[in-house]
Amino acid sequence: ICERLFDVTLKLIANNGFHGMSIGKLARMADVSVGSIYIYFQNKDHLIRALFSRVRDDMGCTLIAQVPPVAPWQTRLDAFLDALIRYYLMHPNEFRFMEQFGLSPYASPAQAGPQVLAQFSADVVQLLDGLYKEGLASGLVIDAPLEIITSLVYGPILSAVKKHHLGYFHLAKKAQDQLKVGCIKALTK
Repeated sequence: ICERLFDVTLKLIANNGFHGMSIGKLARMADVSVGSIYIYFQNKDHLIRALFSRVRDDMGCTLIAQVPPVAPWQTRLDAFLDALIRYYLMHPNEFRFMEQFGLSPYASPAQAGPQVLAQFSADVVQLLDGLYKEGLASGLVIDAPLEIITSLVYGPILSAVKKHHLGYFHLAKKAQDQLKVGCIKALTK
């Protein structure tokens, strides 16, 4: 039942936002009683945070699986960016949910903690931190705070994928490669 609740919640939030999702609406769409939802989740906030953890961890497993553990720095960075772009393109509801979560009070340092990369699972944070430190040590990456580096890479990807999902343009393979090259150029010397 939890998986069904997560799936329906994801669709509701992707289409209606956090405020457009209620426990009553979730119960109707998931074809369960309101009381059964409260067996698994204390309230709507608990459900949203649990869904965030599920999506973050699923995305993390998918991304990590696509990055070769032993390869040159550029190869690992390319693989990570390819995997991130593909994940967001292939999972539009997850993308919309994560974007809304990241812009909501749920993601504020007071709620989520001070971690800059809170939208990623611990293993992805470890991978990104390693790539960042390795790039700095080898003189490949500009010397800037991690917050700036992640903004230079993550911001353009979010923007392009959002425009794709909204129907402004199709983010075909050539455009994905151009996006990746632009992100890499923004953070390298």
